[in-house]
Amino acid sequence: MQLDQPKSRNLNADNFHLFKVAVPKAKDVCIIQNDQWHHFKQHKDWFEGEVYVKKGSARLMARFNQGNQYGQLAEYTGK
Repeated sequence: MQLDQPKSRNLNADNFHLFKVAVPKAKDVCIIQNDQWHHFKQHKDWFEGEVYVKKGSARLMARFNQGNQYGQLAEYTGK
């Protein structure tokens, strides 16, 4: 995995943030926050999306096969 942005674990809550990450062989990458899924657009190995981050945990997740199982890549905190 190569994380381009955001680089800081702590994010300003109640703001939009651009996420850009390279995850080779991933089928899907998303942010899960408060049981809401925000799927990113894919450009080859790069995944990108703009997410409105609220207070609390925002988990960066990836799926590598055709099933429904996602693994956590990183965790951000909206403050």
